[in-house]
Amino acid sequence: MKINGWEIEPGANLAEADLAETNLKSANLSHANLRGADLFRANLSNANLSGADLGGADLPKAQLVRANLTGANLVRSKLNDANLTGANISNADLTEADLTEVDLTDADLSNAVLVNANMRGVNLTNANLKNANLNGAILTNNPDRYYFNHELFEGIGGSDHANDKAFDELQAEREALAKNPDWGRADLRNANLVGASLLNANLGNADLTGADLTGANLTGAILTGAILTGAILADATFST
Repeated sequence: MKINGWEIEPGANLAEADLAETNLKSANLSHANLRGADLFRANLSNANLSGADLGGADLPKAQLVRANLTGANLVRSKLNDANLTGANISNADLTEADLTEVDLTDADLSNAVLVNANMRGVNLTNANLKNANLNGAILTNNPDRYYFNHELFEGIGGSDHANDKAFDELQAEREALAKNPDWGRADLRNANLVGASLLNANLGNADLTGADLTGANLTGAILTGAILTGAILADATFST
């Protein structure tokens, strides 16, 4: 099939293609060349992108639910705010990729390369990162996502007291979210987290068996129930 004049098929040459906001659900683009392609808000749920070259591609807010990205090249790709729930990203290369606020719930990232990736605010609940390389990755949450301007609560009806209370409640929610990036129950067995920034990360009940956390910043991190059997914590920071 063709979309915007581009042939959508396995091995297709779609370098620099404009596919923003297109419906590519369940498309077979295995081993396709999508380097530098514009896939902003594209629907790629259940798509086959195994072995595809997505280096430098723009995928902000894309839907990649249960997509197959095994062995894909995602070096320096922009995936901020994308939904990769249940996606298979095993053996993919995400070096220096922007994964800000990405939802990776139930995703398979086993053996993935995430060196120097920006993972601020990422949700890795129940994700599998066994043998993943997160050397130098940034995992601190981004509190700006939860910023609320008090002026938004002025003149919207109700008493000043009620508006102040609503503002305070939302600010409290924002602060709680900012303090606890959710990595709870993630499978991080044997993961390479050397030098990773895990500031305030929620690693409650995560499996870090055999993980290498040498030099990692774990200041404020929640480790309640985490499994650290055989983990390497040399030079790791737990408080400022």
